[in-house]
Amino acid sequence: MDGDPVANGKAAVRFLDRAWQPMWAQIPRVGMLLFNSPATGTRNLWISPLAGGGTPRQITFLPTSRISHSALSPDGSRVAYVSTESGGGQIWAMNSDGSGAQRLTNSGATNFWPFWSPDGKWIGFTSIGPAPVDIWKVPASGGPPVQITHRNGFRGDWSPDGSRIAYDRQALQGNPGERGQAPVAIEIADASTSKVLTEVEAPTLISPVWSPDGKRLSATSGNSVWIIDPETGQRRLAVQFPANFFLIFRAAWTPDGKSVIVNRQERTSRIVLLENLRLP
Repeated sequence: MDGDPVANGKAAVRFLDRAWQPMWAQIPRVGMLLFNSPATGTRNLWISPLAGGGTPRQITFLPTSRISHSALSPDGSRVAYVSTESGGGQIWAMNSDGSGAQRLTNSGATNFWPFWSPDGKWIGFTSIGPAPVDIWKVPASGGPPVQITHRNGFRGDWSPDGSRIAYDRQALQGNPGERGQAPVAIEIADASTSKVLTEVEAPTLISPVWSPDGKRLSATSGNSVWIIDPETGQRRLAVQFPANFFLIFRAAWTPDGKSVIVNRQERTSRIVLLENLRLP
């Protein structure tokens, strides 16, 4: 993450190959990689050790591809995830061995992007529906949700000491039910009062993630990874991938704070022939 951004991009090492079709990778402090993969026919959750070359282990076994974003608890014992089994996305939690699944939200809103508080007592998430998009939290053991942000907070992450939440703020566009979002800024807010402490005007940066020591944030933009100082808001380019690669989701820090893991998708341009078109 230090040195020349282009050199850092060229030095990237592939952790999972495209046969896994991995999505939404996340790393908790225990040093496991959590990701979503259709390796057994439908998209389910898998975990894999970051070191030692271990084989990924499947932890959910839904017969249909209804699981999307997910997050492993700080101690690795539980996983929060989004399920669309009931239609719109709702937040669930279960043990990391696949047992004890519990639905935590039950609203008309679409809820997604779960993330854990450092003490494992709360699960933050983004909610979008009849009300404006914002970040909420729900007790990990079940209970009523509590709103955290009031400024169109989107993808969030808790600081390691639990005192702050970083998120990308979005501008809503279009009509309710058909609204899109456009990133406006990265904000760092007090986790208990929602007071914005630092605002980084960065219209292309999304998905901030705290470093393990709480001194830096990573954020992605197109085919690049940026580092943000949460105190001053200063940012610098850390990794620049080739133009034909597009980063998906977030840049998740390894436990030593020296590297990040990202999902990247290769853009491929093809020319195809469409034969025997039936035109009006």
